[in-house]
Amino acid sequence: MKKLLLLSCSLFLIVASSIVFISCDDSGPVEDTTPLLAEPAALNVSTGTTGAVAVSGGQTPYSIQVGPDTTFCTATIATIGVLTVNPKAAGSTFVTIQDASDPVRTVAIPITVSIGYGNVNVAWSINGQSANLMCAQVNSVQMRVTIDGYAPVLRSCGDGAYTLTGITAGNHTMTAVLLDPSSNV
Repeated sequence: MKKLLLLSCSLFLIVASSIVFISCDDSGPVEDTTPLLAEPAALNVSTGTTGAVAVSGGQTPYSIQVGPDTTFCTATIATIGVLTVNPKAAGSTFVTIQDASDPVRTVAIPITVSIGYGNVNVAWSINGQSANLMCAQVNSVQMRVTIDGYAPVLRSCGDGAYTLTGITAGNHTMTAVLLDPSSNV
């Protein structure tokens, strides 16, 4: 009976000590649970400009998992986390960025492209004294046309030809400025 008790106690001590040694090892790698973030969380950008989004969190390098609809814009990302968006046409799309962690973390960034001010095409003919003003891809209804030394005139975008009178012969500088639709000028 003494042997049985001694054997039982020995087995108990062996099992108990192995539980202590197997229980936990804090020296292993700590799992990074930082979410992937975008600032701004959604991008509104106009044609004629470039948009940027800062991506942070997770594990670098970052890459584009799902690219935007290239009808509206193109996008590239630097491994340091700067997403650059080059708008092409008005519309909405999104881009999904992923990090290098396992499992991969992602962030979807909605992108809205609007038509920007400042893209003006002016077809001009001094010899024929006519001008065709077109505001290509611009959300504007009027432009102010100034010819050096003369009073400015307002013209609607998309006007057909019109006649300029009273302009002296020689070289002149013409400036066309788009007017914001909400402008009173």
